[in-house]
Amino acid sequence: MQSFKNIIFDLGGIFIDIHYLRTKKAFESLGIMDFDSFFMQHHSNPLFAGFEKGLVTDEDFFEGFRKETNTSLSDEQITKAWNAMLGDFRKSSIDWLKKISADYKVFLYSNTNRVHHIFFSKLFADTIGGTLESLFEKAYFSHELHHRKPDAAGFLAILQQQGLAAGETLFIDDTPINVEAASALGMHTILLQSPMRVEDIKL
Repeated sequence: MQSFKNIIFDLGGIFIDIHYLRTKKAFESLGIMDFDSFFMQHHSNPLFAGFEKGLVTDEDFFEGFRKETNTSLSDEQITKAWNAMLGDFRKSSIDWLKKISADYKVFLYSNTNRVHHIFFSKLFADTIGGTLESLFEKAYFSHELHHRKPDAAGFLAILQQQGLAAGETLFIDDTPINVEAASALGMHTILLQSPMRVEDIKL
């Protein structure tokens, strides 16, 4: 492994299990049979992308969702189905993170939205204890940063804000296009794909 001082981690598929099909099935049970046309695991339409960038309010997201799907679902129904994809936090991966944070500056960069953020923050507190943010020098969430992966602007904003050199930074994600974007900026990268876990990486 080449030398680096900093590590930027993705969240979903790294420290928390993601079950996209659960959300798809939840929406199907509510009568939305073509959910894939609105959202796919690694691609989203302008409404979802805007929500992940924090450019769309919760209220506008719910209303926009109802309009695009031609439904009258309640905010609560949409929220429950939307959160269904979020699985358990991986305690063994989090324990590994705590150990390696003594040797590296660790950061989080997650494409997410306020609805998911509220849900997984409570899940973390209830199952792991404390806050997710406390594990990192800084946790970046796309809806707060107003950028989302794989856009270069988000990576560059983090590097600049933290004073990090790309060549001294490792980026770990489970989505190829995000890893390619980070690599193009000069970062070291690892594409983490199942069944490999982050704690299997030899740093």
